Order: sequence, then C-alpha cells, then structure tokens
Amino acid sequence: MAFKKKKKSARGAALVVALAAVLWIFIYLTPPDFEISFSPTLTPAEQRYLLGLKKKYSGVNRTLTEAEARAVIAQACTFIEETKGTKNIYDTPAARELLFGTACTESGLKPRFQDKNGTAIGMFQVEYATFSDLWHRAIKIKHPELYSAIEKKYSACGGAITFEDLQTSDELCAVFARMKYAENNSPIPPASDIASQAKYYKKHYNTDLGKATHYSYIKRREEVLKREKNK
Repeated sequence: MAFKKKKKSARGAALVVALAAVLWIFIYLTPPDFEISFSPTLTPAEQRYLLGLKKKYSGVNRTLTEAEARAVIAQACTFIEETKGTKNIYDTPAARELLFGTACTESGLKPRFQDKNGTAIGMFQVEYATFSDLWHRAIKIKHPELYSAIEKKYSACGGAITFEDLQTSDELCAVFARMKYAENNSPIPPASDIASQAKYYKKHYNTDLGKATHYSYIKRREEVLKREKNK
C-alpha cells in the first residue's frame, strides 16, 4: 500500500511540474504579437480568421519607398474616379497627399497586421470593423458600381473580397482608405497645408478613439521622408 501511495504521490508531483512548465511557456514564451482582444460582436470563426492573419502577417516583411506608396495611392484614386465617372472628387492633389500622410502615420509604409493589440491590417492599417462596414454597407449600398469594379479588379481568382486582400494589395487598401474618408462631406484641406491635413486625419480617420494625434501625423510623415533622404 505504501508503495502505491508513493507512486501516486510521484505521479501527482510530476503532473504539477508539467503543468507549471506549460504555464511558464505560455506566459513567457508565447509571442505577445499574437494576442488580440476581440470585440464580443465577432463570431468564433471571425476570431480564428483574424488570429490566423495576425500570425501570418505580424511583423515587417517589406517597406515601400515614397515613390512606390505615392504610385499606389495615385492608382487607387484614379481607379475610384474613373469608376464613379466623376472629376476632381475622389482624385485630387489634396486627397493623394492626405492618403500619403495617413499611410506614413498608420504603418510607416510597412504593410502588416497591427503590431499591438488590435485588428488593423495593411499599409493604411484598416480595422476589420471598418473594412466590414465599408464593404458590406457603404460601398455596396452607396457605390454599387464601385463595389462591382472592386470585385472584378482585385478579387483573387474571381472570388469574394476578403480582409486579407488589404494586406496583399496595397492599392486595394488605398481604395478602402480613400472611401473611409469619403464617408464624410468635409472638404479635404489643401495638399500644402500639412497641419490642417493632420487634424483632418485625426478627426475623420483615426478619430477620438484612436491613439494617434495630429502631432504624430506630422512627426511620422517627416520620419518617412527623412528615411527616404538617408537612403
């Protein structure tokens, strides 16, 4: 009997040690980049999808030059303007400069899944909730011709547009960023007035809920331009 008690005791101790080791690994070795506080409105399937994207695209794997970023923005704005059949509405020097500053502030021209806790993706760090609202409501209902054109041009192999597409296509991400700004009717400040554009970004893109400020917009934009000069 004593032998059996000792054997059970040894097993119990071994189990405690094993559980402690697992807990230590989870706490100290699990990359914090893979942590996300999900909104309660997201389904388990959406949570798994977003966690998979974070694991896949976390960290910086590529950096666009200023010229590359501006080219992407120009293509996106031109695409929207031509699709809508408008002129000087979606594609203006002010809009292009605002998008460039937005990309500098949000990602530093380094497309990736959000560094810290959150669900933003791509060069413009578009949030999953923002993507869903724009795609399934704003663009689909208000701009059906644009919705169809986006599906035709940007969907992979004719499939549906997904949140992941904003990471793999910088141009598509720019389209969504431009349409987010288009949700409000306030005129965009001139391209030469960076300070006013910074305040516009804070109010209409980052909003009061975001951590960025119009000061960080100016600073991060300058950092990107400085990085370009030092190459």
